[in-house]
Amino acid sequence: LYWMRLLEFNFWESMSRELMPIVSLARKLFPASTLASIFFLAIMHAYYVLGVLDDAVSTDDNLWNTFQSLFTGNCDDDFCRNDNLRRILTYGSVILFSIFFLNIFIGVIGENYSISKTMSPLMYQHAR
Repeated sequence: LYWMRLLEFNFWESMSRELMPIVSLARKLFPASTLASIFFLAIMHAYYVLGVLDDAVSTDDNLWNTFQSLFTGNCDDDFCRNDNLRRILTYGSVILFSIFFLNIFIGVIGENYSISKTMSPLMYQHAR
């Protein structure tokens, strides 16, 4: 570090200007994350109710199957087994989650990053 000071080579400012917009995105993603979490819990509850109707309820399996179906789009034969209502719920929720919520995340991240990137020199001076 001392030899860098002697050479007056300082890259911390440029690095912090690049990282500050990324760090500030976490606070701005809170509303979209809350909405996606509510949707995830609602779909998990719907699968729980369908499991109660079929007398096959396990909270751990329900959580894993909901995660697996929404994020990977995978519907196991045991999970969807010839139940048309569960299959329709799975297809509808996967389409809605992947198209609607992921596009919201992409839009929020892209817009807020460009705003934060233009303001990063001011944010750096303020933090300093």
